[in-house]
Order: sequence, then structure tokens, then C-alpha cells
Amino acid sequence: TISGNTTFCVGEAANISLSGATFYQWSNGNTTSSLSTSTPGTYSVTCTDNNGCVTALSIPLTHSIVQATLTGDNYYCQGGSTTLRVVGDSSNTYQWVNGTQSDSMVVTSVGIVNVIVTNTFGCQTVLTTNISERQIPTPSITCQQGSLTICEGNSVSLRASGGTRYVWSTGSTANSILV
Repeated sequence: TISGNTTFCVGEAANISLSGATFYQWSNGNTTSSLSTSTPGTYSVTCTDNNGCVTALSIPLTHSIVQATLTGDNYYCQGGSTTLRVVGDSSNTYQWVNGTQSDSMVVTSVGIVNVIVTNTFGCQTVLTTNISERQIPTPSITCQQGSLTICEGNSVSLRASGGTRYVWSTGSTANSILV
């Protein structure tokens, strides 16, 4: 009889115990009824009972890796928020730094944000990001001719500044427009 987990977390050990025989010979040289190893792989064992009957077993031991990625913007605009989401195995559980236990968290303050992700084998990984706040731009519009007063039939050139992208009411995305 085999007992123990054949799937184990990285950094931990698999502990396998056998029963029903009197002598055990493992492929790694061990001669006890149990095996403890942190190295994944297939381990063979020959079991011999009191009658001299021999049974050979092959036991695959595998690491369980937590499948999870943190998505979302690592910044928000002044006075706003950003939503972080963990994408991965649907059976994972989550523990965010603020106590939230869902796969997502709304962040409204700057700093380090951690989430502990646990898979069905109890293996954990910590996902971390540093959230920053971006200042809201202070846009301004200036008239390149100096005056915003124009007569019918004339035009004036307006220039926007203070941002990185512009969209005028005409649909233009240039930083200046002729009206």
C-alpha cells in the first residue's frame, strides 16, 4: 500500500510510505519503507514480503507549480484607481494585502501590493507590484495670433499644451488646429 502525496510544492519534500512488505529497495539506494525527497522524478522500489514474493513499483513524484499572473496597470491617475487581477487556474485561492479574497482588487493608494495565490495542493506564490499615482495633466489652449476674437470668415490657430495626446471637437489629434 502506498500512502502520501505524489505531488508536492517546490521547496518542500514528498513523503511516501509503503506497507505490506518486510524489505524495500528504492532506486535511490534507500532500504526503508518510506521515501522523503524534494527532487521530482520517477522512483522505483522493489518490495519483498516474508514469503520471498517480490513486487516492483514505479512512483512518479511531481512538483505542483502555482499558475498565476498579475495583470492590470501598476499606476492610476490622481484621485482614481486601478484594478489588479490574478489570471491563472480557476481553483486557486487568493489573499490580498488588504484582506480581499477574490481574484481582483481595486487599488486607490500608492505602494507595494501583494497577493498570495494558493493552488489545490496548498502550494503558494506571492505576486507583487508597486503602484504609483500619475498627476492629472493641466491642459491649456492658446491662440497663436494672440487674440481669440476673430471676424466672420477669418480663422485662428489654437495650440494645446500640458498633455501628451489631444482630441479636438473636430476629431483632430494634433496639438494645434485651425478654426
